[in-house]
Amino acid sequence: MTSVIEMTTKELARKIEAIKALGFVRSARKGPTGIGHTFEGLMGYSENNISVPDWGVVELKTTRKNSDNLITLFSKVPKRRKGLTPKLLVEKYGYWDERKQRQALYTSINGTKPNSLGWILKIDEKENTLKIFHNGTEVAYQPLKELESIIDRKVNNLALVLADTKTKGKDEFFHYNEAWLLANPESENLIGLIRGGYLIFDWRMHIKSTGRARDHGPGYRIKESSLPKLYSEKVKLV
Repeated sequence: MTSVIEMTTKELARKIEAIKALGFVRSARKGPTGIGHTFEGLMGYSENNISVPDWGVVELKTTRKNSDNLITLFSKVPKRRKGLTPKLLVEKYGYWDERKQRQALYTSINGTKPNSLGWILKIDEKENTLKIFHNGTEVAYQPLKELESIIDRKVNNLALVLADTKTKGKDEFFHYNEAWLLANPESENLIGLIRGGYLIFDWRMHIKSTGRARDHGPGYRIKESSLPKLYSEKVKLV
């Protein structure tokens, strides 16, 4: 079982301040995961969570400043319209993938405007529900209470570390110079993120050669730099 490192708020802040004082450091790993891997090395451990008094267990996340990269918050299958099986969903609302020669439904949907396939997210405040539409037809829905419950369980407390980045040749460098403790995700914030296009929903399905549907699990993703907008309680560490 993975242990959880105990650290006070002041200790955590001092640790990150010391890393900030290093300036730009070379990524210890190439690719998008380099920022987290490098930070873990500088912290001196590879734990994803720490225990902070008065905050409880806090998940550590790192992100590039002003990043448009999307991270998966959680996966949750929405409730489909009556009679709409996964296979029928792909057949009726998907598209033909010429490269892989199969019927597929891989698409990202936001709440600002319909995407190229006609999908859009809408909030029904009267029913307190997130609804998923295709060309004006409601295809699936998700009670907001269920989404809030998952967020409370998975990312209720977060230590978010931000870094400026630069590249030199093939190497990327990070300057970890800002950090926040975030807690208490708010329903109103969640709705605002959906309507503003910051939190998106992904269908990730296709029909296999056997004729059966393959569902990789619908995902709810958010721009890394937009994570603080989800929380009502924010304390700046660095």
